[in-house]
Amino acid sequence: MLQSLRIRNLALLEAVELEFDGGFTAVTGETGAGKSILLGALSLLAGARADKTIIRQGAAACEVEAALFFADARKLDAALEALNLPPCDDGLLILKRSVPRDKAPKISVNGSLATLSALQALGEQWIDFHGPGEPRRLLKDGGQRELLDLFAKNDDARARYAAAYGEWRRLSEERERLLGADKLSPDQIEFLRAQLKKFDALELTDEAIAALERDFTRQQSAQEIVQLAAGLSTGLSGEDGVLGRVAALLREARQLESFDAASRALADRLQSVSVELGDLDAEFSALATSLNFDAEQAELLQEKMNSWLDLKRRHGAKLEAVIAAREEMRRRLELQGDVEGSLAKLEKQIGDALKAAKKAAAELRATREKAGSQLERAAAKVIVQLGFKKADFRVRFSALPELAAHGDTGVEFLFSPTSARRRCRSAASPRAASSRA
Repeated sequence: MLQSLRIRNLALLEAVELEFDGGFTAVTGETGAGKSILLGALSLLAGARADKTIIRQGAAACEVEAALFFADARKLDAALEALNLPPCDDGLLILKRSVPRDKAPKISVNGSLATLSALQALGEQWIDFHGPGEPRRLLKDGGQRELLDLFAKNDDARARYAAAYGEWRRLSEERERLLGADKLSPDQIEFLRAQLKKFDALELTDEAIAALERDFTRQQSAQEIVQLAAGLSTGLSGEDGVLGRVAALLREARQLESFDAASRALADRLQSVSVELGDLDAEFSALATSLNFDAEQAELLQEKMNSWLDLKRRHGAKLEAVIAAREEMRRRLELQGDVEGSLAKLEKQIGDALKAAKKAAAELRATREKAGSQLERAAAKVIVQLGFKKADFRVRFSALPELAAHGDTGVEFLFSPTSARRRCRSAASPRAASSRA
């Protein structure tokens, strides 16, 4: 949902800020009121190309900015991640574009600099423009197929096919990678095994790494910790310590209680303080004696920390990156041990994945063919109402030589304004209204 739009120095507009509510919004006005400028601002934020002529006369730069809210931003966040841009914050997408007169244009998405191509890719996610030029979209590659899928409400079928097709492609690429991989030399195998020993010497879990870093830090500061903890314990229970003085105060409070029973609650509270101070003394004392690292234990802790720091330096600062590197090394060694067996296993997986992809493609094709017949009938009625008494509209399907990202079938709209029952294209131009999907 478009929440707000801010425009500065675009065409004839000096400045305007608009806030939008949920639901349908209509902008009306006389010719020249600025309706087209609002659409122009949105098109700039959707990635339309711009030149200096759009800047208001006398202004140094033109700026447009919009805030858009998405109740479910998962799809948009995935697109942002693919473009290496920050995700939406609580579903809010912030777009800003500046076209200076004497400087390079500037684009930002969620506060991060972006390219025009990134803005165009995001524009496909959040806005559709409908106007006199809209029919030209039918001539774009895949435009007719997309329109048919929209008519057929094919979102679920397309998602199932995309998942099956993606898995088949992934496994096929893994096979190609395996076939093209160089065989490791004995030295390389030995190196990978030595590296895995370093990995296996550590327990690579969040809890274990946190404990290692905590123990190492405590060991490095053991002397300071012991001194401070012992000092605190002495301050509590040593000669003239807090506990001795509180004990004396507690005796006086009990004496006061013998004269005034109402003060008993105060004495009880003072006794609670004395008990709490005693517990603190015991814990500080325990802390002062718990950091007695012997030389062997300290050396082992140092070795583990050095190994962990070395792994982070080589493979990434995060634990997930280190684990991924370990698994990749294990996979490479396993493949070297049984390349033929791995290929045979992979071939079976590819076969199963291809079968699943073909099944999903057949289901998608069936829904398209059914919807194609329905669209032909619906379009025929509308075409007659428009005055084309002998026009013909058909949806033609053609088998593709292999599976594609959109299925196993091409889709083509055929239209003839004059012929009744023959292969139909636009009479004016043989390819004008036909585009293979």
